[in-house]
Amino acid sequence: MSGTTYCEKLSEAKQRQVCALAVKELLQLGIQLPKARLPAYTERSTQCFGRPLLQQASTEIEGIGKVPTVLVACCSFISDHLQVEGLFRIEGSKVRQRDLRLRLDKGLPILDATPIHDVCSVLKAWLRELPEPLVPRELSKILLQATNRRTLEKQVKILRLGCLLLPSSQLTAMRYLCLFLKRVSSHSQINRMPAPNLGACLGPSLIQPMDATMELLGRINGIATLLIDFAHEIGSYPTNWIERLEPWVEPWTEPIQQQQQQEACSNRSRSASFGQRALRLVGRAVSRIASRSRSRSPRLQQSQQHASRSPPPVLFNATTCPTPTRSTASRRAPVIAQQRQRDCSRSNSSRSSTSPAAKRRRFLMRRLGSVRQVGYFEVLPPPPLVAFRQH
Repeated sequence: MSGTTYCEKLSEAKQRQVCALAVKELLQLGIQLPKARLPAYTERSTQCFGRPLLQQASTEIEGIGKVPTVLVACCSFISDHLQVEGLFRIEGSKVRQRDLRLRLDKGLPILDATPIHDVCSVLKAWLRELPEPLVPRELSKILLQATNRRTLEKQVKILRLGCLLLPSSQLTAMRYLCLFLKRVSSHSQINRMPAPNLGACLGPSLIQPMDATMELLGRINGIATLLIDFAHEIGSYPTNWIERLEPWVEPWTEPIQQQQQQEACSNRSRSASFGQRALRLVGRAVSRIASRSRSRSPRLQQSQQHASRSPPPVLFNATTCPTPTRSTASRRAPVIAQQRQRDCSRSNSSRSSTSPAAKRRRFLMRRLGSVRQVGYFEVLPPPPLVAFRQH
């Protein structure tokens, strides 16, 4: 295709630079990018199902790159039976599929007598059992935003730029599979499987949603159809980007992480300033309440007076600690006794003053003018002496 170049022809450093340029283009289009890049695996294994792509055996494909051997074997076998109706739609035998999975795990080729629908079902199972979907959730979020665009040109541009964010192992596998599915859809007049039908059958396997709703499944099938129709755009970038490539450009995750760190720091500073202000206000309110309660409580004043009279406390680790003597105890005993007597008299007077008889007597004495108040209490005069009249 004129005006575009594919990433497999670039070195790893150049691929990172292309990835950074793709990020800038996506940000200009208003696309929200994932927070972090996909995890990379370094270990390898001969098993195929349920293993990351980098842990599976791969085959070098000219013009594309390294592709998992299982994907190459299944697609090559299906390519010889493109005229069969209902590819990827009709399910095969579960027993035969189990035997085929064992052969592929051992690295054995597919037998010629294997039914084509069994191979299609095994390929779908391989896609579903990948630890990370072939179209990862980070890329699916970008592609779901592309479905909101009205023009097809912008949708294809977001599709091409979003695929550039993938690791090379996933990018080559997805490009190989989508090119193969486009070849299958080219025989739709015979096999009855155009691109929308293939997208409906393989969309949930390519893009594994967390919460599958009818609306979301419809959008996912639309993304899969878009990937099949424009498979030649996967992994391509404009040729004029080569002039914009610098000796080194930071990876695409670092600018995003720096932006997120700056936002987090600003949020922390705002929350910290707000928290400090709130603590100051609460401290002032508590100090005011405490000062008022201290000024109003007479017992606290008395305790403060006793504390001022008492000697200062001795430290715990002091060498000498004076023990209370008989003289200090005898000095404090009268004070405590007087305080208890005062409290008892107050409580008795408060109880007696609230009785109906006391109220009636107080009323009569006020009328007579013989009530005098001393402190908190009203002192009543003694009853008058009446002379005894002898008869």
